[in-house]
Amino acid sequence: MMNSFWWGGGRNNKGIRWLAWDRMTQPKGQGGMGFRDLHSFNLAMIAKQGWNIMTRPHTLVARLFKA
Repeated sequence: MMNSFWWGGGRNNKGIRWLAWDRMTQPKGQGGMGFRDLHSFNLAMIAKQGWNIMTRPHTLVARLFKA
């Protein structure tokens, strides 16, 4: 989906992919375009939420999971 957004295209036109998604997510210093690796970013956000639940047991989310 992200690839289609950046390189255009619609329902019938898939557009031209000038650069592989793996290369686009590399840092600019390494020749990429600096986009985030969405899988790694998602794992980091899930880990952050888990940490917040463990360290702040008084929050609503932590109480809901405990119940």
